[in-house]
Amino acid sequence: MKPVLAAVICAWLALMLEVSCTDLIPRGALFLPVVCAVLTWQPGVRLLLAGGLLLLLDWIARPTLLPAVPLLLPFGLLLVVPPAPRRQYGVGRRLRLPTPLQIPVLTMAAAALQCLAGLSYVKLPTTAELLLLASRDLTPLLLAALPVSAVLALLLRLADETGLRRPFNSELQRI
Repeated sequence: MKPVLAAVICAWLALMLEVSCTDLIPRGALFLPVVCAVLTWQPGVRLLLAGGLLLLLDWIARPTLLPAVPLLLPFGLLLVVPPAPRRQYGVGRRLRLPTPLQIPVLTMAAAALQCLAGLSYVKLPTTAELLLLASRDLTPLLLAALPVSAVLALLLRLADETGLRRPFNSELQRI
């Protein structure tokens, strides 16, 4: 319960900082890396559910056309996080990323989904519209979000080294 409460408090603080400084910080520049770090902290059911609910509450508070980030980011986590030794059910993982790259890759995917969720789905966007979207919305978001996600990845590595992060095997034994 303590990791879930800490995750909710950190995400709430990031969201409040974004809302209070809307002219300085792009939408999702702090919140998306924090939620990606929450999802990769201890890949378990509780934190996956907490991260998904935080993303859903963010979408409810600041709606876009489609809820692409809350629906697809938890499934993207299943592709990125390596499997535990006891969880070999025959499902092959296609993408195995080193631990320091997991949070930045998830942040880039979440930022791209957030920008694409704002597009109109009535007609397909042209290449010019996609380039305009990338230069106008995605670039400022990634310029702020990628350094934050890199710092969070370093903090996760520090937590591994100091023993603050329990391995996934102990979580399975508790269930």
